[in-house]
Amino acid sequence: MASSSSPHPPGTPLVLRVGVTGHRPDETKRPTPDIPKLRKTIEDVLRCIIDGIEDVERTRGYMFDLGGDRVRPRKLRIVSALAEGADQWVVEVADGLTDVKYDLQCPLPFSREEYEKDFADPTNFRKLLKGASAVLELDGERNPSSLAYEAVGRAVLNQSDLLLAVWDGEREQGKGGTGAVVEEALQRGIPVVWVAWQDKNSTRLPDWQIKTRAGNFKADAWKLRFIVRDLLQPPQEETSTWEHNQETTKREQYFDETQKKFNLLHPWWQFFSGIVSGEIFSRKNVKTLLFLPAFFVQNFEEATRTQWVRECRNTILDPDPTNQKTRALASTVDDSYFRHYAWANGLSVYYANLYRGAFVVSYLLAAVAVFLALFGWAGGFPHEQHRIWVGLEFTFIVTILVVTTWGRHMQWHERSIDYRMLAERLRLARCLALFGGGGQQVSMAAHLATYGNPTATWMHWHYQAIERAAGLVNARFTSDYLQATKDFWCKNLIEDQIEYHSNASRRYQKLDENVHDVSFLLFVITLIACGMHLLLPVEESFAKGLILTAACLPALVSALAGIRTQAEAQRLFRRSLAMKENLKKLNGEFASSPARDDKGDSQPLRAGADRITELMVKEMLDWRVVVEDRPLETT
Repeated sequence: MASSSSPHPPGTPLVLRVGVTGHRPDETKRPTPDIPKLRKTIEDVLRCIIDGIEDVERTRGYMFDLGGDRVRPRKLRIVSALAEGADQWVVEVADGLTDVKYDLQCPLPFSREEYEKDFADPTNFRKLLKGASAVLELDGERNPSSLAYEAVGRAVLNQSDLLLAVWDGEREQGKGGTGAVVEEALQRGIPVVWVAWQDKNSTRLPDWQIKTRAGNFKADAWKLRFIVRDLLQPPQEETSTWEHNQETTKREQYFDETQKKFNLLHPWWQFFSGIVSGEIFSRKNVKTLLFLPAFFVQNFEEATRTQWVRECRNTILDPDPTNQKTRALASTVDDSYFRHYAWANGLSVYYANLYRGAFVVSYLLAAVAVFLALFGWAGGFPHEQHRIWVGLEFTFIVTILVVTTWGRHMQWHERSIDYRMLAERLRLARCLALFGGGGQQVSMAAHLATYGNPTATWMHWHYQAIERAAGLVNARFTSDYLQATKDFWCKNLIEDQIEYHSNASRRYQKLDENVHDVSFLLFVITLIACGMHLLLPVEESFAKGLILTAACLPALVSALAGIRTQAEAQRLFRRSLAMKENLKKLNGEFASSPARDDKGDSQPLRAGADRITELMVKEMLDWRVVVEDRPLETT
């Protein structure tokens, strides 16, 4: 697995993916174009795209991990199925740009042996394919419906930020053709660079899309460069807070993070929720929460490595060195996602524990402060000793104010949400990589627009850059591969999430119900204390005890109510319960999907994976809305 001695989260990679679609020369369908002229236009397009990338590197290079003194990563990637004609011309033109180094990745509609039957002479295809850093061989079935070519077009779009289409401008009659790929790209919001198959003016794309012809490309050059910049640059950054007497942004905050080691607030939420829900009384939790190690933070990368090795044992991503196939695949996926996930996940847990520990401690200390205010008087201590209890009350109130103010200033709550969103999306991307990657869409319901656009955040920008750099895996979609991938999804993602939401719903339900029951019991005790004080003749010392009880127990009830509200126990219980049921349903459908050789079964499997991904992304967005409205408060 990838590892590094860097004391900070890994940086943002700089990669732009250009997908390629285009016609094959076929006089029965369309006249043969002026190929040298087309090649020159393709070269102009590629150089303009490269200029846009270099603009970003020159002006915003400090925001990216550019490799430093190491081998500099290739910033331009071409994604092509290498079909005869336009697909190959684009790669050949890129090969001819001696001053430009690019990366080539190739999704194929069939196994490479079957795909070679598409070529009268596969020599050039084989030559170009040797230069690919990754080849994904889909399980297409040869039939008149062209579903295999539709699938490979979709695979190209899943890995494209920009589509270069060598196209005659005509709508396709069937599926899988260039026109159909262009139409789907536009539906997805992928910018299209249209290089006309022939120079004619009869057809135009919408004005807001890039269009290129040999005769008028220069007029669009700056527009294309701006589109490339917009794809790669982060959104407008807002000042987040002040640290070390300097303004800083959320992006800068994240990349300045370091490995955390120790914090006194770290275990208090687990301790409180464990007691209230009863989970703390298991031997494992007693050992974990009641001893000093609970205040220490595990090394993010070491903890994640241990978890991933355990989870991936005997799966398609088993890093076991004796299994060459799974080791190579695991190494590819882990190099792309491991360190990014480890840091995002570790930091999100750390800040979530700080935030939740802060409000648990603050509410309970507020209740204790009420007790201390009255204890000196109720305990019959000499007047001069009352200062001790007032001093303790003062200390607790100051502690509440300091913890709350510092937590708000350091944005523990906001950081935990941002880092959790990033970590969960990376975990989904790691699983989707086995099906060809890409495809995660983030959208928010209109009535939630006031919570901000999740796609206009540093976290979304950083995630997209990681997913771009990951690219395709080297794999062939055989029945064994698809079955192993399906098993991995079922066990390591869906069933894991079902178990998580099952445990979470049970925990939050117990917490909500038990806090309610305890609060009711405390009010009953308060009522009894008041009744005894009013109706029974009691000694002064006992009367003071009753007054202390009647004053302090409602304060404790208020503290418990505050924790219950801040934790959103009732809403999170209902959300987790609903997610568990939805995931069970989707898991049944996904697990029952077939996985046969060369039958195109990867497509319904991928569609099922996308449905699961969409559900989980929407659940994350909803969770973000639920918890975002609960910052640390002093009242």
